This record gives sequence, C-alpha cells and structure tokens, in this order.
Amino acid sequence: MTDQLKEVLNAVGSFLFYCWLYGFVLLLIGFGVTQLMAQPVYKLHGAMFGMSSHEPERFFYSWLGLIKLNVLTFFFIPWLAVKSLLRAQKTK
Repeated sequence: MTDQLKEVLNAVGSFLFYCWLYGFVLLLIGFGVTQLMAQPVYKLHGAMFGMSSHEPERFFYSWLGLIKLNVLTFFFIPWLAVKSLLRAQKTK
C-alpha cells in the first residue's frame, strides 16, 4: 500500500468518523425534542394533520430508529472497515 493511499484512507476514515459523531448528535437532539418538547410538538402536529397523540409519537420513534440505522450503516461500519484495513497494513 502506497503512502498516498494511506493518506487518502486516513482522510476518508476521519470524514466517516466525524459524520458518525454528527449523526449521533442529531439523534440526541431528536431524542431531546421528543422528550422535552413532546406536548407542544404533539399539539402542533395534531392540529395541523388531525392526528391523535399516539401517531406523532410513532412517527418520531420510527424516525429516530431510521436515522440510527442509517448512521450505523453508512458511517460507522465503513469507518470500522477503513480503520481495520489501515491497522492490518500497519502490522505487516
């Protein structure tokens, strides 16, 4: 593996790591909104779309699960793959 490829993989690894961190910050913000601002959010969406209090709750938790799945799939797992590749090349 050339030095240039190692530099590119390090840059890609850093980018994926920061995307993973920002994705989980987004999850924490979403969780905070659903926990701390539940009633105002439910009143607003219930009035706008004629939903019961249970429907926005299902939507928000489905959204949080989808974001978590995407963050893990598209950022964390590729970051692990890049880091393991670099570690394997380092030990050779």
